[in-house]
Amino acid sequence: MTQETVILDALSEPWTADLDAMDVMVISVGHWFPRPAVYYDDGVISGVVSRPEVNRTDIGGGYLGVHRTAMRRTLEYVNTKSTTDKLVVVATISPAHFDARYGPNHRDACSRQKPYEEWEAEVSGAEAEMRKAVLEEAAAAVAQRRRSGLRFEVLDVTRLASMRPDGHPGIYIFRNAFAGRQVPETVANVDCRHWCAPGPVDTFNDILMKMVAAA
Repeated sequence: MTQETVILDALSEPWTADLDAMDVMVISVGHWFPRPAVYYDDGVISGVVSRPEVNRTDIGGGYLGVHRTAMRRTLEYVNTKSTTDKLVVVATISPAHFDARYGPNHRDACSRQKPYEEWEAEVSGAEAEMRKAVLEEAAAAVAQRRRSGLRFEVLDVTRLASMRPDGHPGIYIFRNAFAGRQVPETVANVDCRHWCAPGPVDTFNDILMKMVAAA
């Protein structure tokens, strides 16, 4: 199919088949939702987001509502189907950090060399709502826990990550990129969710390992 397709009432077999073989699960999916998509529920299209060529009205709540639904159903499935003890860690979203003064492909869109000061970074809008959904749905999973050995935790990195725009390699994804040459105004940038330099993401892993050690 030419569009992103999300099936809300069916989970992927590659991981559900191995659910009880897992001692630790890390669920980190926030960045996959803010994109055009068609959503199916019970075999029919339940809505779309940013697909004007599909003769459907955008789904209520946009991708934010779908993100929460997917998170809730995933945790409910783990809660209901797990027959072994495990640590289930749900990560919050990490902001992209592109400088709002420039387009994402501008040479200066991702050029900070120092972390933000406390007053410079604010978690708001969609990122705040997605973080809230993770916190609330994880808390609901704890309240509805079916096994005493099931442990649900949140890897809450949103505020931490919002402070680290210096974690981006930006235009310097390739070795010796633009060495000795002027950087053009329009150039491919890379973002922190996939290409973060050592530092911020290492911190995520340090926190995760503390959770595993405490399990």
